[in-house]
Amino acid sequence: MARTRVAQGFRRIISGDPEGTPEWVRQLADGVDSGYFGPGSAAWTVHGSLPTLVGGVRALLMQALHPGALAGVVQHSRYEEDALGRLAGTTQWLTVVTFGDTAMADRECARVRGMHRKVRGMYPVDG
Repeated sequence: MARTRVAQGFRRIISGDPEGTPEWVRQLADGVDSGYFGPGSAAWTVHGSLPTLVGGVRALLMQALHPGALAGVVQHSRYEEDALGRLAGTTQWLTVVTFGDTAMADRECARVRGMHRKVRGMYPVDG
């Protein structure tokens, strides 16, 4: 019973939805095609496993060590005000692009491209 409550709480945190199942997750089941990858693909196999979640967190932490990537996040992200919401957005993109139908994945890519369109940066020139 406690394990179920922990799992439900985790889903709420990761999904950004009070019920733990946001609308975009429910829409995955309504897909009209197999999307960019499809069942049996490496993407479905890898992204559908628990170690990917652990590896994903590690990847985000490693990315934060890169000065350029970190500067972009600090200057253009809401992670300080809403770290879990930011994580939920990343989770949404990965899940929809991996498991959504083509139209849903295209819309999700357009959503993320729209957010990144305004991001600009330069590395300082060391002398």
